[in-house]
Amino acid sequence: MLGAVENIIRVFGYTLWIEILTVFSPGTIGLEPQFLMPAVLEENSGLVWDDEHQTFWTHNDSGDKARLFEVDTTGTILNEVMLNGASNVDWEELALDRGTNTLYVGDFGNNRNKRRDLCIYKLPLPRGSETEVTTEKISFSYPDQGAYPPEGRKKEFDMEAMVYWNDSLYLFSKNRTEPYSGYTKMYRVPAQPGEYVAELVDSFATGGTYYMAQWITAADLSPSGDRLALLNNGHLWVFYDFEAPRFLKGKARKFSFERTTQKEAVTFRNDSLLYVSEEKSSGPGALYQGVIPAVGP
Repeated sequence: MLGAVENIIRVFGYTLWIEILTVFSPGTIGLEPQFLMPAVLEENSGLVWDDEHQTFWTHNDSGDKARLFEVDTTGTILNEVMLNGASNVDWEELALDRGTNTLYVGDFGNNRNKRRDLCIYKLPLPRGSETEVTTEKISFSYPDQGAYPPEGRKKEFDMEAMVYWNDSLYLFSKNRTEPYSGYTKMYRVPAQPGEYVAELVDSFATGGTYYMAQWITAADLSPSGDRLALLNNGHLWVFYDFEAPRFLKGKARKFSFERTTQKEAVTFRNDSLLYVSEEKSSGPGALYQGVIPAVGP
């Protein structure tokens, strides 16, 4: 473990970018390195915590096979599971229905805003020594996209963040507008197989003028459903005191990380402890643990 921490600290000698912001309810979250990602997961992009087995499930983004990896708390790969009936065009996110142990894989990465094959794969959370599972497909489009791709000021249809709540999936857009508009949109998609037009239900101003410092790269709901985390490369938004699923209508605090890196995924272990992963950039990808400061009653 110590060797991994030393390597991570050395990696952080490389600076990607830093932007100083003025925010309301400011704070800082310290991230404690847990392990370096195995080489096969240097492009990791989604993450969920499996509380029953005390392990993580994760995957790579575009270009990899349609597969999931189970990883223990030291970074050791325990299992690799192939997803039958699925392909990995650009997997970006995982969401877990903790009540039924149903997993959702978001194949909705859309850097150029021109995909017409957006989908989410639904499957039972793999158990035991399973090496393959069968998936069901949820296909969708956006109600407010009229061109593929749209002009620069309307490039709002990339997606990397998703949570499950009460038979629906809630997606938070990765804003690529030029000039940058500073918003993330929240869409709802039914959590059942079929073809849908997503419902645009809300939006939130993340602020800033530089999209790579502010765009949303992952999301998760705490086990109680009382906290929503939205991640970007340098910050974590935490929403609370909401009536689900009106997550963005609650109170919010923006916490800064000590370093800005390519953070790709976030998952809660409990209502205050969470994990953040990053993919390989100027150094190997890694997984971190952080504690959310008190944000409300």
